[in-house]
Order: sequence, then structure tokens, then C-alpha cells
Amino acid sequence: MSHWTDGNLCQLVNLYSQFKNLWDRNHPCYYKLRCRYDSYNEIRKGLSTPGLTVTRVLSKLWDLRSDYVAELRKMQIAKKRNFHYQPRKIWFSAMHRFLYDSLDTDEKPTEDSCDVSHSTLQ
Repeated sequence: MSHWTDGNLCQLVNLYSQFKNLWDRNHPCYYKLRCRYDSYNEIRKGLSTPGLTVTRVLSKLWDLRSDYVAELRKMQIAKKRNFHYQPRKIWFSAMHRFLYDSLDTDEKPTEDSCDVSHSTLQ
């Protein structure tokens, strides 16, 4: 898929949320490459886009995750400056509901600088 629409991205995030083994390190299949590949392939099939590969799905999910963390950091910076920042990515809230608690420590804003927990955006 050369161009991802907002609808495609929302659908991708929704499908991604259904495969906990792709984002929750405590899931028994998180470290099993075959299981992960099968999940990415199911997402690819769920998108029903001719010519879409598992590699492109994985690449776009990596991009979305990076964008998600960047949005969290924008929120953190705004809070430090006593401003409110509302993420503009249409898929942000959907991703935040399931991904925030599974982020690596270095991806999350520090507790003393910002509170962007689930309750912040719900």
C-alpha cells in the first residue's frame, strides 16, 4: 500500500490491538518469531489490500509506534510548559488504550514530568 488513508490506519491499529503477542512482552508468544509472523500475516489479510506484504505491515506498525511515542513526548513537553497538547493523529486514542501500559520504560514520559496515563485521554 503506497498511501495509507486515515481509515486504513485506524483499521490497522484496531487489528494490531487484537494481537497482544505483538505488543505485550508478557504474552507467551511475544518472543516466538513464527507466532509473531503469523499474527502480522493475519493483520495483512484483515486489511484486504491487494499486494500488501507482511513487511509493509510491520514497517507501518513500526512507524505508527514511533509516531505514538513522539505524540506522548509532545504532550510531555507541553505539560512542562503549562500548555495542553491534544494529539492530532486520528488513531492515537485507539492505540493509547492498549499500548501505553506495554511501552518500554525509555518510551514513556517520566512520572514527574507528565501524566499521560489512560485517564488523561479517556
